[in-house]
Amino acid sequence: QNNMTKKGTDYYDADAFNLMAGADEWFSPVFAEVGPDGAVWVADWYSYIIQHNPVPKGFDNGTGNAYQTDLRDFTHGRLYRVSYKNAPAYKPMSLSMRDVPGLVAALKNDNMFWRMHAQRLLIERGQKDVAPQLMEIVRDQRVDAIGINAPAIHALWTLKALQALDDATIEAALKHSSADVRKNALQILDTNAKSVEQIVKLDLLNDKEPLVVMNALLVFSKSPLNAVAEKAFFEMMNNSTEVDDRWLPDAFACVLSANNGKLLKKHLATQVKSAASQPKGANQDIHAGHDMSAMKKPDTKPSEGVDLIVSEIEIDPATPAVRERITVTVDVKNIGNKDLPADVFVPLAIRFEGMGLRFDQVSRNFNDGIKAGQTVSITKNINGPWVGNITFSTDIVGEYNLSVAIDKANELKEGNKNNNSLNKKIPFALPPNMNAFALERAIRSYSSVAPADSLVAILKKSQGLDAVGKNSMVKAMSEGWDYKKKGVKLNASNKVFLASLNKPVNERLTKLMTAWGAIAETKTAANVRAVKIKAIKDLMKFDITEFTAKPGQTVEITFENPDAMQHNIVIIKPGSNEKVGKAADKMLDDPKGVEKNYVPPLAEVLFSSPLINSGQTYKLTFKAPAVAGDYPFICTFPGHWQLMTGVMRVR
Repeated sequence: QNNMTKKGTDYYDADAFNLMAGADEWFSPVFAEVGPDGAVWVADWYSYIIQHNPVPKGFDNGTGNAYQTDLRDFTHGRLYRVSYKNAPAYKPMSLSMRDVPGLVAALKNDNMFWRMHAQRLLIERGQKDVAPQLMEIVRDQRVDAIGINAPAIHALWTLKALQALDDATIEAALKHSSADVRKNALQILDTNAKSVEQIVKLDLLNDKEPLVVMNALLVFSKSPLNAVAEKAFFEMMNNSTEVDDRWLPDAFACVLSANNGKLLKKHLATQVKSAASQPKGANQDIHAGHDMSAMKKPDTKPSEGVDLIVSEIEIDPATPAVRERITVTVDVKNIGNKDLPADVFVPLAIRFEGMGLRFDQVSRNFNDGIKAGQTVSITKNINGPWVGNITFSTDIVGEYNLSVAIDKANELKEGNKNNNSLNKKIPFALPPNMNAFALERAIRSYSSVAPADSLVAILKKSQGLDAVGKNSMVKAMSEGWDYKKKGVKLNASNKVFLASLNKPVNERLTKLMTAWGAIAETKTAANVRAVKIKAIKDLMKFDITEFTAKPGQTVEITFENPDAMQHNIVIIKPGSNEKVGKAADKMLDDPKGVEKNYVPPLAEVLFSSPLINSGQTYKLTFKAPAVAGDYPFICTFPGHWQLMTGVMRVR
């Protein structure tokens, strides 16, 4: 049923399928594991109801918050042993501490169950007289049909437990023809300078088996490293191309973040020096490769009554790499002419699928109502009584499909049921190189334990990196920092530095600055009209195309730019779109156009933001005009204003 394929330090099954299934609706297999005999052992709860929640109407919650029902069964349960029908006949053994030759011989049995018992009995016996025989087993270079020498592995761990290992046996194991023996030899090494010296001498950092390399790195992460070992480590990481490996980048990160981040800081300094030596590329046309026609979506005709559509699926980060978790925001718009009332849940079915993987989530959280023409953003999922963020990740490079469907069970009354779904293609790419990838993962880990001032020191040093590198450091820290920490204080100079770094506003850095006490947590006043607007990646559009405000009311627009291009947001007088837009287009010939943020010096321009770079956020605050009317907002980056437009309705 399951054909495991090795890929670097990990295994995967491209054709995974259920090992067991049953028509008996009480059949509830909840746990399975391969046993030492090679069979699969399955625990069957055997109960009509095994789920915890959600609680059906009319039921009460009992102990553990599970809903109470007589259909739960507490008296039955079954165990299954699933074995290969063509396996050789089973031969039981009788093992005894008094039969030492029999125990040594049992270490070579083809059934791990008996090998493990023989190993246990030799250790419990506690005598070192068997050491010469065990050492002889370790020195045996033969391997079985799948390239393993299992007796040597058991002999190694028995010698370790008996404290009978000598240097010659360890070296023989580290040089063994079986990679599994070499791997286990690394796992039994003491974490000290002597072990590091052996690894360097035998060049195990460059072993042909990735699992051996990974375990060698883990020894490095727990041991003191001299200059020779550090040089060997950095050379190996610099030459590594296995960025798609499941565990090697994390093993590198473990070494970097060990010893209070000693090598992390050295590696960052090297990366900054390397970035400084790179030639600066010539300015390129920022519109290159931007197909305007491909951005247009067909208009959806509204129906009578309530009509919900998925207007957009947003992900962060916008261009994820493997092993990077994306957060998902689903924008739902009511394009009908009637309001969806409050207390009616919007049910979403969300599927993330591709490269042989499939993950389903359900959102049934939003019930604030959706007015006709209004768009709401949904970010939460539900799993029984638990609510979490809609997130996904993958270890496999490739293109995935993220699909969202509204109301698959037809709970809602809508005018049109044929426009309730939307798909989004999401490519998960390889990280650019091992040096940058391991550094980011090390920073994330280091941030969970390091003082805030130490992290600011890293941010200062990282200013020598390119824009991608600098954003990577902030991202790693924001994901690694423990926001439950209280009483964190920064020195005054670090606060000043962070303030200069956070212009325009980077939401991740703002969150860190708030946690570190560098800025006070901001709360929007009750009478302020707060609006969040995003530039839709690759579509040259705003995600919110209209909002309302009262005359003279304070308006606070949080403008986020996840797109690869720069954008701004400019509020102008009614009917002046074309005049302001054409004036902005002419500023492309102005040598100081960028400095002026491509905002024309016209009386029709009321309020404006600067140009916002990719991945950044800006908060624009102003008082709405005292005169009621429809005030357009546009992006005045040359060529954008015809598509990136919306309206602020002052009523």
